Amino acid sequence: MEEDVRQKLHLDCVEVSTGMNMFGFSNSGRKPWVLQSGLAVDVPLNFNTTVDETGRTYLYPQGDLSVPPSGMMPKGDFSLTTLPEEISSLMKTQTVRGWILRMTLLSLQMNSWMN
Repeated sequence: MEEDVRQKLHLDCVEVSTGMNMFGFSNSGRKPWVLQSGLAVDVPLNFNTTVDETGRTYLYPQGDLSVPPSGMMPKGDFSLTTLPEEISSLMKTQTVRGWILRMTLLSLQMNSWMN
């Protein structure tokens, strides 16, 4: 924000930012992207995703598809949830442990929606 605007609004604090969003890439630049619902939106240039066999969309830190995802959007949803690295790699496994983790996380998410 420009200094003269800040003074006119009597603001005494300023933003301190790395220029990166919570997924580790800049929001600068735009490219088209389509939600699973068919809604076309504009996203940052480094907004890179994959979709798994269940329809979950994964977003990658700094747009790097070679590392575990840092965000996940359930099928039919409209917002991304951040994923700790260790959880994101387990969620993509098809082991019993991975299935239990997915069901536990789904249960916790459903519980939070109901409260």
